[in-house]
Amino acid sequence: MSEKTADFFGGAEREQLIYAQLKLMGVQKVIADFNGGGDSGQIEEVALCGAEDVRLPEEVHKTEVMGCKMSQTHVDGSWVVTFEDKMMPIVDVLEAACYAALEKCGLDWYNNDGGQGELTIDLTRNPPTVNLQVGVNYTTTDEHTFDFDTEE
Repeated sequence: MSEKTADFFGGAEREQLIYAQLKLMGVQKVIADFNGGGDSGQIEEVALCGAEDVRLPEEVHKTEVMGCKMSQTHVDGSWVVTFEDKMMPIVDVLEAACYAALEKCGLDWYNNDGGQGELTIDLTRNPPTVNLQVGVNYTTTDEHTFDFDTEE
């Protein structure tokens, strides 16, 4: 996916601030796993990793940062997105960014057979890279017909 990530955080300045805060916490990589099916989907886990993808302690996940809450309102036939500044745990900010990325990609990973995937933010690169991998599941049917002669 080659989209800019600023929309996921509520603007380029906010994105740079989030990246700086993550780096100060010792985070080198963010990995968000998600899956869905039926008619729902969810982020299963947001992992904050240090060197060699070692998961950082839970206290780091709970660190409050200035993030934003994204809201969508349907006005005159179109959706209007608004962002509200708010102190919140860093994992909540990253979870919201993952949902925003999934919305932007436009794939139906949560209905019918569902799907799964992973959003990765690599903070060791300059600038940091964001990669979204989505697998969409489909059921296929192989039909076979057999006619049997019942006469001897």
